[in-house]
Amino acid sequence: MHFRFGDCELREDTMDLLRGGAKVAVQPKVFQLLLVLLRLRTRALTRTELFDLVWADVKVGQDSLTRAIVQARRAIGDDRQEMIATVRGHGFRFVAPVIEVPTGEACAPPSAELIGRESSLAALGAQLSRSRNGQGSIAWISGVPGIGKTRLAEEFARRARGEGASVHFIRCHETAAQPRFWPWSCLLAELAQDAVPPVARDLRDAVALLERPDAGFRAFDAVTRAIVARLGRGPAPLVVIIDDVQWADEGSLELLRFFVRETRASRLLVVCAYRDTALHDATCSQALSTLLHEYGSVSVPLRGLSADDTARLAQALKGQEPSAAFAAALHQRTGGCPLFIRELLETEWAARALDDEARAAATSLDLQRGLLEGIARHLDGLSAACRDVLAWAAVIGREFEFAPLAAVSGLKGKDLLDQLDRAVLARVVHKTGGRYAFVHPLIADVLYKSLMASERASRHGVVGKALEQIHAGTVDVHAEAIARHFFKAAPTGLARSAFEYSVRAARNAGSRGNAMSAVRLWQQALEALDLLADANVDRLDVQLELARALATAGLEDRALDSFFDAAMLARALGRPAAVIEAAAELEKLAPGDPRIELARQPRS
Repeated sequence: MHFRFGDCELREDTMDLLRGGAKVAVQPKVFQLLLVLLRLRTRALTRTELFDLVWADVKVGQDSLTRAIVQARRAIGDDRQEMIATVRGHGFRFVAPVIEVPTGEACAPPSAELIGRESSLAALGAQLSRSRNGQGSIAWISGVPGIGKTRLAEEFARRARGEGASVHFIRCHETAAQPRFWPWSCLLAELAQDAVPPVARDLRDAVALLERPDAGFRAFDAVTRAIVARLGRGPAPLVVIIDDVQWADEGSLELLRFFVRETRASRLLVVCAYRDTALHDATCSQALSTLLHEYGSVSVPLRGLSADDTARLAQALKGQEPSAAFAAALHQRTGGCPLFIRELLETEWAARALDDEARAAATSLDLQRGLLEGIARHLDGLSAACRDVLAWAAVIGREFEFAPLAAVSGLKGKDLLDQLDRAVLARVVHKTGGRYAFVHPLIADVLYKSLMASERASRHGVVGKALEQIHAGTVDVHAEAIARHFFKAAPTGLARSAFEYSVRAARNAGSRGNAMSAVRLWQQALEALDLLADANVDRLDVQLELARALATAGLEDRALDSFFDAAMLARALGRPAAVIEAAAELEKLAPGDPRIELARQPRS
């Protein structure tokens, strides 16, 4: 029998201990101690029992067991004693989740998709062990697009289910149409499906509370209580995985913060995957950075694979060992990003370099050209009409619906469905419910950037006008999406529309309590005004609204600057009431700030 736990594997037949796929040298008695603890892990073993089972053939002192335990923990990376637990006054017990595998299966090579991610899986496994002991926490999987965040989360979900955990996998979406609290509504609905009637009712009631415009503390408390009640008293932990959390709305992030704080003593583990590039976006960086430092947080950052792991992945995918020169070039040019490695391995360059042992090609590889070639492979065999439809879809967004695409692509009904079906069969897009999405964002990016800048702007204008017509009766609900397209089309003569819809969307965001979204949209309105003549009157009103949104969002330094700018502009326009208002807000935020008197000074 072989035993798997964390990133380790103990092979009973060969007396080998592996960690992260590599052999670990251990003394025979340390190996025997680990084997005994694993075999009898259902209970704590006394010191006397361990001496009888491990040192029955030799006389040793009491400190031999202590030294062996220390060495065993060091060998399996158990620095925090989360695998081999000390049972005070009694002995020791192996408490980490263990999978027993028949000998023939234990030596199977790891999945290519998980090469180089063994330690990341082990870190998540350790958090799962903590949750079993009533130590709730949150783990963050981060990295750039294509690095393998979703695949790691999916594999962890599979393993956690195999160990008896209740696992729920929720995805956020990159669309302004995503309702507020969408990931939480999905989670509550899933949990209610097989809950006992009273708990199911509480879960559904919690969804109703989140749908109210004034959803806040009471709704957060109701959600948390309902989920904890659903967890029940059994031994199995609850694992909630939220993918692409950088696209979650501000309310969902606030609820996540509340939930994590209130469930620290529960058998709960929340795993969030997000693009760390999103931290450069002011809209979500503040909310995410606050959450990242919550008590009990564990970071699992995914970086590029090492040179050795890049070579292992290339061998697993192509079925032949790459030359040292080829592997070095592949690692250097891709940065170890698994997606880029896969794409480049399918190019003519890779086929030639593998055959020629990379004698010449390894020094001439151009990453950008190779990457574009690899992604363009997804479009092979598609007609020009289909590629044009997909370019329109890329302008709409990485996720898109049929109706807007039909309105702008020039194709209707069956003809458009046929083209989308071809794209689905080519695995360029996939369909979920009534929506479509590109299989990977990089495909959408390549299609989008294949258009000239002027063509992109023109198409955004067409999409904006189409959305305006499609949603004529509910335009406020879709104002943010319409504003985004008109803003990108502003240089083509649509700056006024970009401004008006940005203002509309900003007011909507403010009324919903999404202060950071309001800040972004008021800033967008100001930028649209830069393309309009004689817009200073509008600019003053927007500058004041931006300052108020900044203050509401807690960005006081930026709010002070914005109120001062508004006061100066009001003085220049001869608007004394606006000067007084801006100066009063300055004083309210920072009494004694020297800019207050400067703002109040009359024009010279």
